[in-house]
Amino acid sequence: MLTVKAKYSGGTINFPEPVPIDGEHEVVVVFLKSLDDDEDAGIPNAPLGKRPLSEMRGIWQGKIQLADDFDEPLDEMEEYM
Repeated sequence: MLTVKAKYSGGTINFPEPVPIDGEHEVVVVFLKSLDDDEDAGIPNAPLGKRPLSEMRGIWQGKIQLADDFDEPLDEMEEYM
């Protein structure tokens, strides 16, 4: 896997320097932010990131459960203790 930074404009992805990889490869494009302004550029689910922190506290409450023995030592680590 290789990560490179680029800019998207008018349907074209522009790389600031040559990408050091040959052949055909599957890629995933993630739009991080608009370079024109501070808006989310219509990215789905962006409003969640724009919410004030006070509204986001506790959004995972009740959705994650830890095992009762979470803090117990692991058997695999016994020889190191």
